[in-house]
Amino acid sequence: MLLTRVRVRNFRCIKDLSVDLAETTVLVGENNTGKTAFLDAIRICLSQLRARSGRVFHEYDYHLQDDEATPAGADPIVIELFFEEPEPDSWHEDIVRELVNVAVLGDDDRYVVTFRLRSGFDKNSNDFTSDWSFLDAQGNPLTGPAASGAQLSTLQRLAPVFYLSALRDTTTHFAPRGRYWRNFLSDASIPESDREQLEQAFSDLNDRLIAAHQPLNEVRSRLEDAKRVIDFGAGDAVGIDALPTKLFSLLSRTQVSLASPSGAKIPVDRQGEGTQSLAVLLLFGAFLRSRLSDVDRIAQPITALEEPEAHLHPSAVRSLMHVVGDLPGQKLVSSHSGELLASVDPLSVRRFVRRGSGIDVHGIQAETLNPDEMRNSTSTCGGAEVSCCSQDVGCWSKVRRRPFCSQEWPMRWASTWSVRAFVSCSSGRATSGCSARSRTSWAFRGMASSTTTAAQGSTGTRRGRSSGMRRRRTG
Repeated sequence: MLLTRVRVRNFRCIKDLSVDLAETTVLVGENNTGKTAFLDAIRICLSQLRARSGRVFHEYDYHLQDDEATPAGADPIVIELFFEEPEPDSWHEDIVRELVNVAVLGDDDRYVVTFRLRSGFDKNSNDFTSDWSFLDAQGNPLTGPAASGAQLSTLQRLAPVFYLSALRDTTTHFAPRGRYWRNFLSDASIPESDREQLEQAFSDLNDRLIAAHQPLNEVRSRLEDAKRVIDFGAGDAVGIDALPTKLFSLLSRTQVSLASPSGAKIPVDRQGEGTQSLAVLLLFGAFLRSRLSDVDRIAQPITALEEPEAHLHPSAVRSLMHVVGDLPGQKLVSSHSGELLASVDPLSVRRFVRRGSGIDVHGIQAETLNPDEMRNSTSTCGGAEVSCCSQDVGCWSKVRRRPFCSQEWPMRWASTWSVRAFVSCSSGRATSGCSARSRTSWAFRGMASSTTTAAQGSTGTRRGRSSGMRRRRTG
């Protein structure tokens, strides 16, 4: 069950934003353009929202038009989620059965589930209130069983949201009580007979260790004198566990180590920032697969990842999307990496850009580029590959140069107000060994905006330099 579209109004820096989503969607844009706010809006609906009377928004979550505005006077927050069947009868029959009260069958025989959360200041109660509802095809709230809290719980169970922030610290995530790591440390799956044998073996090994370690043995003898002051009952008054003798205690001390270049195993929290970040991401993937088996066999998670490329070398980033792509369910990825952007389908990218006091979103439409243009978004000059990207212009390109090029071709980016963008590369002088095509820049036409018509983004040019001469071809 795919989340195909989200509309957010009056939430933080977002005034009115509608974003179409795919199975994997990459969000790009400058800082403070609403990428995190957009992901948080989804999380609030599908993870944090519970009872109707519960308060899930902070005062500063409401969109403030200017410095004089107050949360109480702000327009209400409205978040709408759209789950659409890609083809008739493509949803699992169990999904249709569980959502029968809220799934609306459209004229094209496809089911649609629309959920709306609304929150604003209520003058009667003099407080902020929130309310949610499922909608019919006309956008009206469904009543009866569709308004019950059980339907919200069902939706959250079938489309659970999991979030991994850009700040990934192994000392937190791999801690015994870390959200993802703790799920793997339970001893509940160990049979009772095996537990007793293992605990006895560790107890015997601990006794042998203490007996062989004279300083600890002396400490235990001295501490036994405490019985002269306090009655500890029968048996030994002091126990020293150099090794945990209970499995739950032993598992809580489990440590992950990774091999260094010399072969020595080093704890993951002593590794470099890039390795730690990647380790947490892989742990997150293992958690998802383990958790889903416990949640529901028909559930399709929505995974929100903030900057998965953090601290990674560009060569590692290029392979990162393979790791992200292996995660189960739908993926929403925010990124500032051109290397990552160069490895994804251009149609899956959404560029967030600030417009006045609000945010717009742009994306290349499927009909904008023909197959040749899609193939040629990667130049065909042989040799090493260099990937480039600029979130400022929402454009990405892969440029290759021949090994015998005498100079490295610098990249230059530019953009216009109409969100057309181009990348041009020039060696500064003619290089006979390089094809002219590699010096051709592509204007990605049709970075369509939620507030820009298709006609405004339907034209573009491709420009390039060859032997000091400017070429111009109509796109």
